[in-house]
Amino acid sequence: MDDSLLAQGLRVTGLLLEAVGEPGRLGPALHAMTRLMDADLGMLASARRGDAGAGAALMATRSGSYSGQDADLAFPALRCYRRWGALQPAGRLHRESEIRRLAQEQDGAGTTDDEATPGTYCLSHVDAGEGRICYVGFTRHGNARFDPERIGVTESLLTHLGRACAINRRIESMRTVGAAVMERFERCHVGVAMVAEDGTIRYRNDAARRLVDEADGLRVDDHGRIVTREPAETEALLQAIREHIAGAANGRRSTPRLLRIARAAGAAPLAVAFSPFRGEGDPRLPGSAGGSAVLMIYNPDRPPRGHRDVIAQVYNLSSQEAELVCAIAAGDTLEDIARVHRRSLEAVRSQLKRVFRKTGTSRQTELVRLALIGPAAMVQ
Repeated sequence: MDDSLLAQGLRVTGLLLEAVGEPGRLGPALHAMTRLMDADLGMLASARRGDAGAGAALMATRSGSYSGQDADLAFPALRCYRRWGALQPAGRLHRESEIRRLAQEQDGAGTTDDEATPGTYCLSHVDAGEGRICYVGFTRHGNARFDPERIGVTESLLTHLGRACAINRRIESMRTVGAAVMERFERCHVGVAMVAEDGTIRYRNDAARRLVDEADGLRVDDHGRIVTREPAETEALLQAIREHIAGAANGRRSTPRLLRIARAAGAAPLAVAFSPFRGEGDPRLPGSAGGSAVLMIYNPDRPPRGHRDVIAQVYNLSSQEAELVCAIAAGDTLEDIARVHRRSLEAVRSQLKRVFRKTGTSRQTELVRLALIGPAAMVQ
């Protein structure tokens, strides 16, 4: 093999690796592949299997200019290739004579879309994951044929191209999900904070920002870490955070934890529930650099408006049962609840058993977590 072709192939490989996680880098990679093929135009498009069209395509010229165009308009032969060429094994560049022959064999077409594509061309496809196909094509002006050796080198790179497209697609899906998660956290009834293993705050919604900024029970120290009023409580908080992050990293389900954080004299303690969160795939998401723990912070002195009604609807509880859940989440004991509502302790315990049965829980800690981080906490 010509050393210059090998060097070009290695350059394309490097650019494809750079394009993993950075879709914007696919332009330089396609340009390098176009030069490797000694083509005048290169095309890259992605579509779902069975789609009528390929949608927008990335185009690259010899000079390195890129543009986004409709794939079928810019490369008419792609319509013919999708019907018949894409039924062939992936990762092989098919020249126009092969595609024309396949079309004529299948439907007896005398005139096919490929005739609208100027010059000579070749097309291929690779699996892009999640039910999508990545199409790649090259054209040359006039009747100049593609060099078989260049075709061979390019074919050896198509698997890397498909892998880059598949990973980028997966990352884009994760970013979409991540954006939806962030939006939901912002609208959450209770305070939500994402913290690193050492307690550094990576994200907090408005409710958590107000709670922490008040520095009543929880506050942010000079290093940006979440701490409590007492060193022992801070250590317990950090220990719970570490356990949840480590459990998520090892694929273990963490034991439900609920901490009561002391506040100023006379104020009911804050309730803090924990959940692991991993945001790999998008460096802009909190938790992408290693794991994070999600802290759901509940201030019993300021219960979310309508929270009791939402809990009742979500878990099919009576208003009294939902009120019991909110009271427990606020830190009240069964004795406190019985005294305030002038009911017997046995009646309250019996009601709690019904709540356990309806919510699928068996401990008060689980019940509080359900109230803080379950579906009811996410409903406006």
